[in-house]
Order: sequence, then C-alpha cells, then structure tokens
Amino acid sequence: MGLPTTHDWLVFGTGCFAGASVAVLLLRLRASSAEAASGQLPAAITALTVRIGELQQTIALATTTRSTKIYSEDDDDDVFVDSSETPLPRGESAAARAPQQQGLDALFERVEELRDSGSTLEAADLLQREAAAMPESAELLWRQARACFDRSEVDVKQKQTHLETGRSLAQRALELAPQNSNCHKWYGILSGSLADTAPLKDKVALGLLFKTHVEQAIALDASDPNSHHLLGQFCFEVAGMSWVTKRACKAFLADPPEATYEEALACFVKAEELKPNFWKRNILMLAKTHKALGNTADFREFLQRCLAMPSVTPDVRWCCLWWWLFVFRLQWGA
Repeated sequence: MGLPTTHDWLVFGTGCFAGASVAVLLLRLRASSAEAASGQLPAAITALTVRIGELQQTIALATTTRSTKIYSEDDDDDVFVDSSETPLPRGESAAARAPQQQGLDALFERVEELRDSGSTLEAADLLQREAAAMPESAELLWRQARACFDRSEVDVKQKQTHLETGRSLAQRALELAPQNSNCHKWYGILSGSLADTAPLKDKVALGLLFKTHVEQAIALDASDPNSHHLLGQFCFEVAGMSWVTKRACKAFLADPPEATYEEALACFVKAEELKPNFWKRNILMLAKTHKALGNTADFREFLQRCLAMPSVTPDVRWCCLWWWLFVFRLQWGA
C-alpha cells in the first residue's frame, strides 16, 4: 500500500469536518437551553436534526466513493477509478481469456501425452507450432524451455544453442512465476547442462546454480520425484570428484560444494518412494550409487531391475548396457 492519495485526504477531511460540525451543533444545543425559556427549544432541535441528517448523507457519500477505489497491482501508488464512469473490466477480461486457457490446457495435455510415450521431438514440434498463437505464461514458457532441452539431447550440433535458448525461456518463466517449482527445476536443469562444456570456473558456478534451483523446486513441491533425482545426481557427481578437481574448485570458491554418496542414495531412494519405477535412470543411479558404496548385492539387484525396464532414451539404453558388461566382467573375473 502506498502513500495516502488526494482521495484519501478527501475522505479523511470529510470525516474531520463532520466531527467538527457535530461538536459545533452540541455547543449550539447547550446554548439553546437559554432559548428554552422563551419557547424556542423545539425549533432549535428540529434544525439540529436536519443538519445532522445532512452530515450523515455527506459521510455516506464519501464512504461509497471510497469503496470504488481500485489499486494498481503494478505500482505502489494508488490509482483511483470512479466506477460510475469506468466499468470494471475484470469479468470481461476473464471471459476473453477463457478460450485461450482452454486451448493451453488442451495443448499441454497433448504435449505431456507425447513426452510420456517417448515422442519428445514430436512434442517439441507441436509446442513450437502452437505457442506463437498462445498468450505468454510461465506454464507455457517452462514447457518451451523443456522442449529446447529435449532437442539438445538429439541435435548434438546445435546442442549449445538449444540449451542457451531454453535457459532464457526458463529465466523468463521464473520472472513471471517465482513460486513455480517447474520453472525452478528447468532453469536448474538447463543451467547444469550448460556446465558440461563450460570452463571449470563457469562449471562450478553453473553447478551451484543447478543445486540452488533444484532445492528451491523441492521446497515448493516435495512430491516431485524428478527433483529429488536431480539433487541426487548432483550429490553423486560431487561425491565422485577427484582430489585434483576439488583443489581446483577451491581456487574459485572458498567453500566448494561437498556431498557424499550416502546423500545421493537418500535422494534416489526418496524419488523411488514417491513414484516407484517412474524413471529407468533413477534405478540405474541407485545401482551406481550402491556400487560406489561397496554394496555389491544391492548394485546387482538394481542393475537387473534397470535392464528389465524398457529404454525410452538412447543414453539410458547404452549406459545400462555398459554397466551390464561391467557386471559380466566382475562375474567372469570371479
């Protein structure tokens, strides 16, 4: 709420004037006791009653006018609108937005269906075709950012461009909806993906940015298994950093990131508890984390579960195959 406006002072002044007028009338009422002896008291009371009625009408009018005040959501200063002259557009604007919102909902539903079936590029193409005719919104922008990430996974030559475009879209989404968990999650994912090809100094900064926004996404929506998986991925990578890399990080940061395989395992387990078998990659990371902790039996169990699940993306398929060959080598060596 900003400073009092001219209208605020008008209402305040009306109240003060009314109060002062009543005080004067009371004084006159007291003075009329002298007139009572001469038989003028009834006339004085009638005059006072009329005056008080006029003041009550004045106060009621000021209060009614005050209730038509509309506050600007973009400015700290108040904006006064006389509703008798300017009709409120809220109902009309909501009605105008209804078909657009229905169109967005239908588009989002179709996009999610395509992604769930593994048709990520088809989903990205659909979103690109339809987005131009849709109003800008955080829900649309973070999905566009995600589509850029999906393209970067396939179009290796333009990977950097897709990631940078997606990060810009996610940043805009965050500006529109800073309390949206998906905006934080995808801004973090795209920032972390850019770290893969960045110099060490930028890699550390982008990695911390990834962690910050993933943690914010979890704080806003702790029921999303993907966010817990992402945090586990960060912990796993940090826990596996070599001594040389950790020393190099200290050249840029007084307190470089630290994490353990136990913390990574807790994140992957939490993701699996929230939604069992939701993602083959999470099962694979459970296997790799158990291997890093020396839990051979658990490692083989989760790896077998991973191999039994269908592979939607090529990277997970090849990673599972590599780890299966690793297990085979252990068994052959034994």
